Amino acid sequence: MPVYKKLSELLSKNLANKDGIHFYFLRHGQSTLNMTNSVVGWTDVELSPKGRDQSMKINKALLPHIESFTSIHTSDLKRCKEPLRLRFGFTDSNNLSHKITDSQNLRLLN
Repeated sequence: MPVYKKLSELLSKNLANKDGIHFYFLRHGQSTLNMTNSVVGWTDVELSPKGRDQSMKINKALLPHIESFTSIHTSDLKRCKEPLRLRFGFTDSNNLSHKITDSQNLRLLN
């Protein structure tokens, strides 16, 4: 079963249960430097075409449940913000951008 379908099932199950707090940790898709087997770290690179495709697949799992999320936290790097803002439709015009907080404190720790 594809990862995005497993995520969708998990979200449906957990969000039906209103008790408690749920945390979901997702990794960004493949970056342009990952294509060359490079460790990216704090280098601010964009997603590769494959990374964008991976993001779109996760989008299928997240979008039906997005109104249930009270907040979304992400690194301030492009490869982390791009799937949220561009691919998942989080923009100022649809009133979802207020749920997103990006921070340098959420960058990779080596």
